[in-house]
Amino acid sequence: MPMEGVLKGLVRQLEQFRVQQQASEMPPKGK
Repeated sequence: MPMEGVLKGLVRQLEQFRVQQQASEMPPKGK
């Protein structure tokens, strides 16, 4: 089981979760 792949997957999940929280808090602005 490659640890790098697992870490990357976790980081990606965290980023998506953060984006969802921010989107729910504020209206989306043009990135």
